[in-house]
Amino acid sequence: MTRKKNRLLKEAWEWGPSIIIFILFLFFFWIRPDILFETETPLVTVVSGSMEPTLHRGDILLLVGVDKHELKVGDIVVFSRPHTKLPIVHRVVETCYHKGETYLVTWGDANHNPDPGWEQTEKKVLVTTTYAESWVNQNGEWMPSSAVIGKAVV
Repeated sequence: MTRKKNRLLKEAWEWGPSIIIFILFLFFFWIRPDILFETETPLVTVVSGSMEPTLHRGDILLLVGVDKHELKVGDIVVFSRPHTKLPIVHRVVETCYHKGETYLVTWGDANHNPDPGWEQTEKKVLVTTTYAESWVNQNGEWMPSSAVIGKAVV
């Protein structure tokens, strides 16, 4: 009986770390991914071709929380307009600081014009950095960065 008990304890000891890792995986990736990634929406799917050739329709972005002061030209921003719930994935092409607030101009890589302007809002913005690429924006409208909730890994 003790031999069987010892064998069971040995097997439990060998499987223990794997079971703990599995439980942690379930918790952080399935039940509460917002804790691990510091964002309410840790996964977003690209729904248009506006960021081609960098990102393609159907690509999945893994989002990670970010401080709004970390945003810079070249970052790819994922956000929703007030009138739609679909995520918009565009690149930051210019930043501006006005009255203590950071504003962004965004532009889809495949688009001919920058995104229309934003009023100051509390809507949430998610950010990703793939590779930095400089763009010059002459006609852009500003979007406030106060809504930033995350930085993503592609």
